[in-house]
Amino acid sequence: MPSDLISHRLQCEQPEERPVVDVNVNNGNRQPRANRMRAKTVSLVLSLMLAFSSVHAENKAYDTAINKATKALAAGNFAEADKQADVAEKIDPSSAQTANLRGVIAVQKKDYDSAVNRFTQAIAADEKFYPAKLNLADVLLLQSKYADARSRYEELQQLDPKSELLQFKIVVTDLLDNRESQALELINQMTFPGVTPAYYFARAAVLLKNSREKQAQQYFTNARKYYDEQQCAYFVRFLQQNGFAKRTP
Repeated sequence: MPSDLISHRLQCEQPEERPVVDVNVNNGNRQPRANRMRAKTVSLVLSLMLAFSSVHAENKAYDTAINKATKALAAGNFAEADKQADVAEKIDPSSAQTANLRGVIAVQKKDYDSAVNRFTQAIAADEKFYPAKLNLADVLLLQSKYADARSRYEELQQLDPKSELLQFKIVVTDLLDNRESQALELINQMTFPGVTPAYYFARAAVLLKNSREKQAQQYFTNARKYYDEQQCAYFVRFLQQNGFAKRTP
């Protein structure tokens, strides 16, 4: 992926087995099957995802503006990102993708109320636009609206019931909402080993919530043994965004 602000919807194949694993299972130190981890290409949905697509492939000016805005945003140049978003919006004022882009810019500015409005606008323009739906749930979580965020994630699970990413995000939501028993129950239902490091980071989140940093660090270490850094970095960022900044590697 060209930046941590761009990706497509999570697409992953599930392993054949879904073992229930005890909470203290050797710090997640189980060797995943090599062919599962290396033969699959996993695209993570990132919290501030733009999900650049080919819906405007016929309009090069629109695509160019979105690309420029994306690059500017990744570089932290909000003024340029806003400028290019203006260009895209003039070309297609009703585009869900443009509204989603505006929402992403607002999140980066920590203007969460504006971000919620923009993501809601994107969903109104295209009720099937998955990126805006996920982004909206993530912003609600940043606003500590745990019940609302959980409800949004669970709605997305109806579309993608085996998503390890959504399971992880619900675990984090439950932990922040002081629902640790529910979080542990969900973790025990997660695929291990999975095609993403979601399980490892979900376990680490529980430990961090309980100030067990040393044990959490072992999960981070083991995750990096079996998954590439790009995948792991997303989960680290998500934990950091939601209050674990001082306790994640």
